[in-house]
Amino acid sequence: MSISVFFEFKDSVPEAFICPLTHELMKTPVIDREGNTFEKDAIEKWLADGNAVSPVTRNPMRSTDLAPNRAISNAIEEFLEDPKSKSADYVAPMPVMTPAPYDAIQRELQVTSLTEKQRMLIEKVYSNAGIHPAHRLMVAVAQCRWTMDGALRFKVYGEMAQYLHPQVPYDQLNVVEQSVKLDAEQAYLEAIATSPLGSSKVDIINAAVGHFAKLYPRAPALYGEDRMIANARKARFSQ
Repeated sequence: MSISVFFEFKDSVPEAFICPLTHELMKTPVIDREGNTFEKDAIEKWLADGNAVSPVTRNPMRSTDLAPNRAISNAIEEFLEDPKSKSADYVAPMPVMTPAPYDAIQRELQVTSLTEKQRMLIEKVYSNAGIHPAHRLMVAVAQCRWTMDGALRFKVYGEMAQYLHPQVPYDQLNVVEQSVKLDAEQAYLEAIATSPLGSSKVDIINAAVGHFAKLYPRAPALYGEDRMIANARKARFSQ
């Protein structure tokens, strides 16, 4: 079976066979010193683009750290040759959860230690099979930062209030209700989890407003008004 038909049965493919950078079935898997596996061309491009850290753990990485992952390569070949892999009754093995890289998260947060609540949040992220492995570090950092950064929460609440009341100037918006705050938090964290790696702050908040809008649909504002709000948002989140 050729890889060209991969997307016809991708839901049955074991997570270990998917590159965390391309989100596609690997053809030439390579493994780093921390045990993470990538598509060879994808990770080499990542490093060639000036990234000197792992896209999964954010620990230092060099091209010399990579080696062919023959075990995964052989497993993929066997999977592709097995007719059961195309069957609707096929159940893929449960993915192995990546251990939480506490040191990397601590460095990202720029704190000397993690609180018990932060560790619980991190464990929850890394045990969630619905979050792609390549996104887990980013989501864990975002969730921890949300709990410790009141200014960030204030900005996000403000953007959601601006969405609900587009005709009110941003600096004149009232405090939103607690239920709306909870939905705003969920929308922001969902945007973090689903945005491409490397997304800017404004891209993430735009995605968050999109998630929020599904919960609070409203009549669309005039194009010029929405564009003005978007430009103001870009200025606020670029600071």
